[in-house]
Amino acid sequence: MSRTSAHTPLPALSAPLTLPLKARVYARQYAALYHFRLRRLAHANGRLRKRATQGWRLGSGAAEGKSKSTSKRKDDADDEGEGSAAGAHMLERLLDIRPGQMVAVCGVVYCNMRLKPDVLEDLTREQYLPPMPTRTTYADAATDEVFLEDESGRVRLVGDGEWRAMLVTGIVCAVLGTETRAGDFDVADVIFPGLPPPTAGPSTSSADKVKTEAGSSSEGPEAGGWVALVSGLEVGDGTGQEEIGEDWTTNALRGEMLAEWLRGEIGDEEERELASQVSALVIAGNSCAAPAAPKTVENKAGKARVISTTALDALLAELASAMDVFILPGPNDPASLSLPQQALHSALLPRASRWSGLHRETNPAWCGVGGCTLLGTAGQNVNDLFKYVEQAEESDRLRMAERTLEWGHVAPTAPDTLWCFPFTDRDPFLIEAAPHIYFIGDQPSFQTSLVSHAEGHDTRVVLLPSFRETGTVVLVHTSTLEVRCVQLDLQL
Repeated sequence: MSRTSAHTPLPALSAPLTLPLKARVYARQYAALYHFRLRRLAHANGRLRKRATQGWRLGSGAAEGKSKSTSKRKDDADDEGEGSAAGAHMLERLLDIRPGQMVAVCGVVYCNMRLKPDVLEDLTREQYLPPMPTRTTYADAATDEVFLEDESGRVRLVGDGEWRAMLVTGIVCAVLGTETRAGDFDVADVIFPGLPPPTAGPSTSSADKVKTEAGSSSEGPEAGGWVALVSGLEVGDGTGQEEIGEDWTTNALRGEMLAEWLRGEIGDEEERELASQVSALVIAGNSCAAPAAPKTVENKAGKARVISTTALDALLAELASAMDVFILPGPNDPASLSLPQQALHSALLPRASRWSGLHRETNPAWCGVGGCTLLGTAGQNVNDLFKYVEQAEESDRLRMAERTLEWGHVAPTAPDTLWCFPFTDRDPFLIEAAPHIYFIGDQPSFQTSLVSHAEGHDTRVVLLPSFRETGTVVLVHTSTLEVRCVQLDLQL
């Protein structure tokens, strides 16, 4: 089963996500992270200002915004002889806005949402009331307010249009509009940074051949190979019991079934041929079984939950001996909760760590496979963004994943509602190169799309459901970005 290594190191992209133990200091303010994010994306020669200047033709003609959210609004304004960006220019600071002038400004979005978690309120409530149930959404259209801020100040954004649904706390954007008599900013259009070109990988012409959904392609792949993507293996036993129970055995059999399929030992002839072309496996979080709180404390140290990595270590050792395996930690795994989650410690995987094919990655993570660049997370970013949508549907998850590419940022809601380290010298969640494959783990169902960027390159977006529950293995071709979804029968 041994296959040629397809690993391509990406040190420039991966290094910002690595945080040594000595550098994990929480005695810092998070404001520096927002300031760095704004300076990086909205500086004078940055791609955000360039896109805004070109899209709105600042100072030279009528606005031609790229955002679909304001197309109707702008058409109505043209009919009335208003809403033009003629003579408008980009301001350096929000403080320089003057009433009645059509201007463009850059800043960080802040959504004031009364349903958002508040640490001080939670601490106060714990003294008198039982804990509140976890909210499925923070959104409340009747009371929510949207602000844009920079180092000089803050202004409230007002106006009708779908642009309100496109903004979440932490994103950097350029806004076109005018100041009202009340001191608010009436929005006409919004533009986001987008992505820079990819470093290497599939050509646009190759990707154009397969701008279809999973299971369909116009031409068969002639070069490259397949990379397998899974999430939520949940091997082992999360009950903390010392004896091997039914859950342990069942989860181990599910992991073994995945290994057998990758070896080409199960499935029909077509599936076996397909499995033989898989050059790498990516495991996007929740590899260990979710811990369950025991009814009684079992030892003097008060250890309430135990997560065993024995079964995971055995499975990874088997897989890494034959192919490249990239494993990201998830919310259920023995890793830090703050993003970026650091790689699983080698001491947790003593057998698998002996193989050079095992790549213990951070979360989020950049991976290189066969000249193809992959960016992925264990799902916390999209799960948190999903709470910013009122009456959200499952299709909104794919839309949120696509928007993180448009925003140029993997996790804009960190640190507001998503835990992260207080960085002062960088923002590790910035997307500094367009990935060819963008995967999100821990999602309710499989979804995929092909996002075409203005610069002419494409990104394949894939949402990965739990393997333990669905048996879903997603294959993406590194040359054509074609997608195939394989369902393994897990009725054990």
